Amino acid sequence: MSLIVLLIFSLATLTQVEMATAVQHRAEQKARENARLGLLVALGNLQAAAGPDQRVTARAEILGDGNYANGKQFWTGVWDTTNPTSEPVWLISGNTQITDAAVGKQLVKPTTSPIDGEIFPGIRAPMVEIFSDDGHHVGDYAYWVSGENDKLPMASLERANNFPSNEIERRYLEYQNFIPDLNYLSEDGYNNAATDKFNLDDNDTMRQHLAIAISNDQFSAIMQTNGNPAFPNWQQDSFSHDATANSWTVLANSKDGGLKHNLLDETSTELLANDATRNFFVGYDSPLIATKKDETNGYQNGAPYFAPRAIPTEIVLWMGIFHTWSDAKIRIRYHLQVEFWNPYTLPLVYDADTHYNHDRPFVVYFENLPEITVRQATGTLVAPVIKEDLNDLSAYSDDDYSERYSINSWVDVAPISQPHVPELMAGEVYMATEPNPATQARGLARDFGTQRWSENADTRPDDSDKIEIKAVHPENGVNIIIKTYANNPEDRETIFTIKNLKFDDFTIRKTFRNTSGNSADSFSRSSSSSYLQSDYTIAYHYRLDSDESDPGILEELINGLDMNDPVLDASETFYSSDGTEYKVSDFIVPASTDPADAAQLNLNTFSLLDIHRDNTNRSHLNSEPVLFSDIPRRDSDFVSLGAIRHLPIWEESSSLLGSPHPEAKNAVYDNYFVAGAGESEVDEPEPDANPYLTYLKPRETITPADVAENAYVHSGFNINSTSVPAWMAFLSNRGVIENDEGNDIPVRHLFTRLPFYSAENPIIETDENALALGQTSFPPYFRQGMRVVDIADAKNELLAVANGIVDHLKERGRPYYSIEDFLNSGVIEDELEDSSLNANILKDSNVYVTQGDVVAQRADVLTARSDTFLIRAYGSARDTLNDNVTSEAWIEAVARRRPIIGGATDSTINATETNPRRFEIVSWRWLDTAEVQ
Repeated sequence: MSLIVLLIFSLATLTQVEMATAVQHRAEQKARENARLGLLVALGNLQAAAGPDQRVTARAEILGDGNYANGKQFWTGVWDTTNPTSEPVWLISGNTQITDAAVGKQLVKPTTSPIDGEIFPGIRAPMVEIFSDDGHHVGDYAYWVSGENDKLPMASLERANNFPSNEIERRYLEYQNFIPDLNYLSEDGYNNAATDKFNLDDNDTMRQHLAIAISNDQFSAIMQTNGNPAFPNWQQDSFSHDATANSWTVLANSKDGGLKHNLLDETSTELLANDATRNFFVGYDSPLIATKKDETNGYQNGAPYFAPRAIPTEIVLWMGIFHTWSDAKIRIRYHLQVEFWNPYTLPLVYDADTHYNHDRPFVVYFENLPEITVRQATGTLVAPVIKEDLNDLSAYSDDDYSERYSINSWVDVAPISQPHVPELMAGEVYMATEPNPATQARGLARDFGTQRWSENADTRPDDSDKIEIKAVHPENGVNIIIKTYANNPEDRETIFTIKNLKFDDFTIRKTFRNTSGNSADSFSRSSSSSYLQSDYTIAYHYRLDSDESDPGILEELINGLDMNDPVLDASETFYSSDGTEYKVSDFIVPASTDPADAAQLNLNTFSLLDIHRDNTNRSHLNSEPVLFSDIPRRDSDFVSLGAIRHLPIWEESSSLLGSPHPEAKNAVYDNYFVAGAGESEVDEPEPDANPYLTYLKPRETITPADVAENAYVHSGFNINSTSVPAWMAFLSNRGVIENDEGNDIPVRHLFTRLPFYSAENPIIETDENALALGQTSFPPYFRQGMRVVDIADAKNELLAVANGIVDHLKERGRPYYSIEDFLNSGVIEDELEDSSLNANILKDSNVYVTQGDVVAQRADVLTARSDTFLIRAYGSARDTLNDNVTSEAWIEAVARRRPIIGGATDSTINATETNPRRFEIVSWRWLDTAEVQ
């Protein structure tokens, strides 16, 4: 009997256990269903708020301290760029009042800042009750959405290791593209090689895993060094507000809507997307050919057009007016001394000279010179007054083949690689004096008028009489015109014009024939050939303010100069990089505005930048190169939007891009991207193109016309991010340079001004002391195109800049609606100026880090919003009798916005609320309680 009772009791107990297990299982299933409901509601609200193109996102921190409740700083808001006064939509469940105390279910555990150890409270989402049809409270859900483009994507490290294996190609891509230093996302940051937790060259396993990981939990396991997690807090908390596994960005314009335009699309009608742009990105052979303007090209303002040409940085016209005793003529003899600068990072060659004894690329003309009157001022007046217009000498006709009716001279530039082919080295400042004083010390000759002061005609003054030379300039200033040399003057093309150079009228008195003979005081000389350069009467001197005391000042002026059709007008104004308006004349520094100033013939007249001293030397001396405009090499196999900074634009300067300069056309970064053709796999970069583009589906070929509808930017970074560690990693950079032994060495904190040149010439000065002002030798400010910031200073300096950017965003209290607006604010420039990152570095030199340098290196990943979001949702099941929670569940998903709108193939379509770009979930997982509690 007892056995039967025991059996019945056991069966009843088993039944109760099974029933309890079934009830618990149903509760767990119900909690998971409610968590999935929360995820779907979150996805629907995300779709409604962030599906349109004209939206930007940011965390609540951007509202500024005190404008959100503690614990809500990591809420994600969506702003409508078409309505600046609208309030943001907060991607959170339940009560979305940002200033109310944080309540609800915890979805993210408290976290610790890797920068300063600050503890952030856990993220709680207000719960939404779920009721059955009969009104019973059966459960709850809650959700919270995080914009992943506010963080640094760690997969970008893997992108750096997926570049082409060719050494030069790899360097091009590494220098110009976005390779953040993720060490700043760890607690100790980056101080020395021993603390480098992300050296993929030393950790092949990590590198391989990076290529396949998507979710954050996968990275927690991957990111380890010698068995120790690189992010101990992140692994412990299962979440980071500063880093993410992966992020994608749609190539959309958040301010104007629609997709960006591909600059390499041959079918595009966009102004910038022309053949000149495509040729530029394909690259050029070395050396460059100094091309002439193609009048049939149809160029227009703001369109790319590349006609490489040198810039005259200094010109002196030394001219003597005198009487020759031997033939009674009054004559002019003159020397022309010039400096020509090749601003490009490639050599510049000119048409071959057909003359066996010349190498002439240029002819220099002077216009608007004064009318000069020469008269006898004392004694018995017997000499006729002679007036001569120096622009149109009366002794010659205007159709004179040699053009002797005007003041002009050709310029010889010595060949380097080919006989009689003039060539300027990359960055070279070349000086020449014409005619060569070594072979023709007396200069070029012109007759002054047609009358003679002759004894036979009784028109010659007495020896002791005084002669007055008086010059009156036309109303506008002197013009200097540089043309290409051609045998036929009609075939000479103007390549540079300097206008409105103001000089003083002057009067000079000399003795007609000094008893000392050919003295400086004697107006009459024994013969025409006795005149030397040092005997000049008049000197017109022009120089760009580029002396070694502040050579970087030249860049301010050249930035606003159209390199395709340069006209430097001294009467105009221009804006400096900080927005200050200057007169062009302030940057033109003549030795004297008085052409009669005898002190102008001086060996120091010419800038020390060129290291020239002997004006009879006709060779390329070992001068200090001044590199300014980076030119892609044809073998670079490289595409990056950052290179557009060096794209020549007709009547505009593209070198200003990225800066807060008033004339910088920073909308380029909102409107355009670059991608060529090639083969690709799903979520893999397209070969021979932008390595940060991935595609929705495999394609045999990717045509430039349809890239935008299928492409993502892999690792896009939101300029509205308020994560200081993310900004630090964004500002820093990893790369490879070459040491003196020719070996590749990894470097941190690498900034580049001239990526193409640096790739070809990677040996640079890494000693900050050697770059400091005041060195006995001239520091290599301009002959290198990149800078490695001293590792001992970089962390604090970058932290100061990152903090300053985030503080600026908080003080502003709202996100920027476009990349253009953010760059125009100049916040990065201001913070760089306030830091000591550029202390003792020559301003505007190629090693002086600017906002434009930072932007150019990271142009391909810039965005003003998130298109990738991490969603955490919670679900609970409740007992309908006592309202107690019977089970809980947490789910995490990654959603990204798709570039295609339905089946549309028109990139101009603006995604709107009624026709948005759809979101898709790319990964999801259930979370353990320990990951969120």
